[in-house]
Amino acid sequence: MGNRSLKKDVTDNQIVRHLAENSDYRFLTNLVADTGRRSLKQRHDRRQRKCAEEGQQQRNGSSGNDTKAPRQSHIPLSDDKRLYLKSIVDHPNLTITGRRDFLGWPSDQANIEKRELLETGLVSEFTANPIARSGTVKLLELTETGYRALGKRAPKSRPQNCSAEHWFYQNILADLYRSRGFEVNIEHTYNSARADVVVSKNGEKLAIEIACSPNNEARNVQRNLKAGMDRVIVACRTTAVKRAVESRLDAAGICDDRVTVKCLSDFPFPRDLFSVKCDGADPHNA
Repeated sequence: MGNRSLKKDVTDNQIVRHLAENSDYRFLTNLVADTGRRSLKQRHDRRQRKCAEEGQQQRNGSSGNDTKAPRQSHIPLSDDKRLYLKSIVDHPNLTITGRRDFLGWPSDQANIEKRELLETGLVSEFTANPIARSGTVKLLELTETGYRALGKRAPKSRPQNCSAEHWFYQNILADLYRSRGFEVNIEHTYNSARADVVVSKNGEKLAIEIACSPNNEARNVQRNLKAGMDRVIVACRTTAVKRAVESRLDAAGICDDRVTVKCLSDFPFPRDLFSVKCDGADPHNA
């Protein structure tokens, strides 16, 4: 065509109408739009799967490759946030109020730091009732991301079907018996029976089952007795749970002197277990 110029003798609207009436054009337009929608959905699905996988890894703890050093979190930590996280690692039994007192912070500062750590997913909050007469208390635990932010590897994580509250009771009972010179294992299997806590000393074994509800406790007791445990204690969250467990044991025909049902509040927990004076430590020099 050389350098000859072409004259436009139709309007833009006429071109659009012509293309809209053309079936091939409509097909290509719909195909492009549909491809775009599928691409967006695929990206969304990938993000959802990634979030689900990360959540599953966090619930299950380490993936098993312990040869690599823990990754440092990309979330920057102020000195105060680092101090707060470290206090949870060093003193996990402190309540939120007790932690504030331990750190020596005013309420406003402690609440702001706690809220920001929760929002960034470095910690999670749960309630517990370790001393029934005193009602429930609020506590914090580090997430896997929180441990990474400190450059630490998360310790053995709780089982997937175990709540933070149940795991907390297992650990405070384990700490109690260890402080008295017993050998203690959490989530321990003995002769094919798995108990929440197994306490050993002088060849005798005690199984402790934590009862946040009465469900399955009669079966747990039978399983531990059959495995050869010398004693079994069912540690109940509340008096209501205790009564329900006793009723179910009676219904199952379990009447054995080796079995004790008691409330968590009946255990001789040291008074300072949940207090700022847990060991006289200075959080700034820990």
